[in-house]
Amino acid sequence: MFETSNPKQPFYVANKINLFPGDIKVLIKLYQPIVGATAVSLYQTLIQDYDAYAIVSDSQGIYSLQEELDCSLKDMFSALHKLEAVGLVKTYLADSIINKILIFQLMNVPSAQEFFSTALLASLLKEKIGAIKFHALSHAFAKELKRAQKPIKDAQDVSASFFDVFHLSQAEAITPSDDVKKAASENTGQKIVPAQVNDHSNIDWEFLKQQFEMYQIPPEQVTLHQREIASLMTTYNLNEKEFSDKAMYAMREAPTQYELNMQLIEERIAEESQNVRFLANKENPKEEKLDLSGLSHNEQEIVKNATDLSPYDFLHKVKKQYGGQVYSSESYTINVINRKYHLPVSVLNMVVYTCLTYNSVVSYNLAKRIAEDWTENQVGDAVTALKRINARKQDNHKEPLIKTQETKKTSYGKKRVEEGTDWSKKKAKVNKSVSAEELRNFFKNFEEQNGMK
Repeated sequence: MFETSNPKQPFYVANKINLFPGDIKVLIKLYQPIVGATAVSLYQTLIQDYDAYAIVSDSQGIYSLQEELDCSLKDMFSALHKLEAVGLVKTYLADSIINKILIFQLMNVPSAQEFFSTALLASLLKEKIGAIKFHALSHAFAKELKRAQKPIKDAQDVSASFFDVFHLSQAEAITPSDDVKKAASENTGQKIVPAQVNDHSNIDWEFLKQQFEMYQIPPEQVTLHQREIASLMTTYNLNEKEFSDKAMYAMREAPTQYELNMQLIEERIAEESQNVRFLANKENPKEEKLDLSGLSHNEQEIVKNATDLSPYDFLHKVKKQYGGQVYSSESYTINVINRKYHLPVSVLNMVVYTCLTYNSVVSYNLAKRIAEDWTENQVGDAVTALKRINARKQDNHKEPLIKTQETKKTSYGKKRVEEGTDWSKKKAKVNKSVSAEELRNFFKNFEEQNGMK
């Protein structure tokens, strides 16, 4: 990766390519959300700057590109690096007699079919524009591809062959003359291939294979999952030793110990990681200038934490405020939501915050409902998320995020409480008007009735 602060740095474009209407559509619809408008403009400017008759001494300084793009030198190189990363441009640095010169080699824009077949590009596009728009784009391009050609069924090829129409001597047909060979050689040029993602890395694959061989995992397994391993190591900023240690720790749960279970490894690394940020979310220009007007001091603090902290750290901070404990299931839920919906980090943190305002834990079902709602309504930053939360609270006509369980009404009236008798407060009543004769008769009758005589 090359960058300079010298606006007089000379450059030239090494080749010519043609942009057709289909190429422009792919460039705008599929590549522009990934690399940005400045990068697309730079690519088209370089196409126009190709001069087949120019010599090295005619090379211009890169300030000419700045003037055409109307951007800073830093922004121009940032756009160039994005074009290099997706494979639309290759940059070379060559030594000339006076100084070094930049050479830009342009690559053809791939077809939509090639773009969606490149997992890295398709995944990054989905992360940038959201799942709903991504599926709509994929469906539109697929529909267009099917309309471009009608299928030929139950038909026989009856086309004339070359020798059915033209006559050529057998010797010339088998062994072309020197003139024909010379003409073929003269008209052989470098084939311009479609752009391919520049996913070269500095990973020491041999060392990684040796690490896994210590645990009886064959080197072929590393080669088989090379792209997935590189993605995980880049995402979580792991070196070879750290990745192999974490992978083998996760493999203790695998049904077989001799094959790399990449899904299990990814889940366990995500659980343990204290930084769940994806590379595309590390720089979020939308969150640099947030409008905090109308928010209370407490709400501003929530937005600041959601913007600055990783989801793992944000979860711990909120749980600490409420005196709760962080469970491994919560970290796993956050990672699943992040991988599935690819929300910006601050928005993912607000999903966590919203879940914890309703429950004591981050539950998957609630987090999923919130993420789907915010993806559909294109919530892109913490402030927008907080305003949407407040709007739901104020709007009584909308269905709440959580349905509270209503107590069943019964036909019974108010419960009657049976009061006991406090015999300590009761005094015996003595009837002093009873005569001695009446008492004798009472006891006599009592003895007769109870068989006491």
